[in-house]
Amino acid sequence: MEGKAKPKANNKFIRDHFVLELSYLHNHSIYTIMKIHHLLISISFTTIIFCCSAPSSKAPVESAPQSPVVQTRNDMPKMIITSLDESKINVHALKEKTILILFQPDCDHCQREAKEIRENLEAFKEYTLYFISADQMDAVKKFGENYGLIGHANIHLALTTVDDVIKNFGGIPAPSVYIYADQKLVQKFNGEVTIGRILQAI
Repeated sequence: MEGKAKPKANNKFIRDHFVLELSYLHNHSIYTIMKIHHLLISISFTTIIFCCSAPSSKAPVESAPQSPVVQTRNDMPKMIITSLDESKINVHALKEKTILILFQPDCDHCQREAKEIRENLEAFKEYTLYFISADQMDAVKKFGENYGLIGHANIHLALTTVDDVIKNFGGIPAPSVYIYADQKLVQKFNGEVTIGRILQAI
């Protein structure tokens, strides 16, 4: 009976030893996996910190200083006029020294003023003169011919509309003279004025 009991003890020892070994191997594997897991977390965290904190090798982009926008005053009326050859002139875009004479061909005050300007044309050599009317093309052309205004490089006869006159100048008498330099209004005369006063203004 005792000879048979020993093998049982030996079997129990082997079984317990085997279970212990399995438990050790199992626990060791878990421990190894945990170490690898923690190592991977540490590497990932270090990489993130490095990426976030590492100084950039690129030079900082600096925006060029913007120069302030300078808005220049433009008093020229916003109107399009039609010359005798039917070409369009944008008055607001004119940059040279300019005199606008708004007139009516059958107005005797306008006729006298046109005659005096023609007789003193040399004094206006630095200016470009625009005789502008809301009348018919034929009447404007005949006015230019009668008072010697056609054929001069610095004189233009042109047409506009009554609406454009009112929109830009309001209700004005004929003739009305507007003198501009550098697109700024220098002087205006509403109604007939002597040539002497016009010459003083230019």
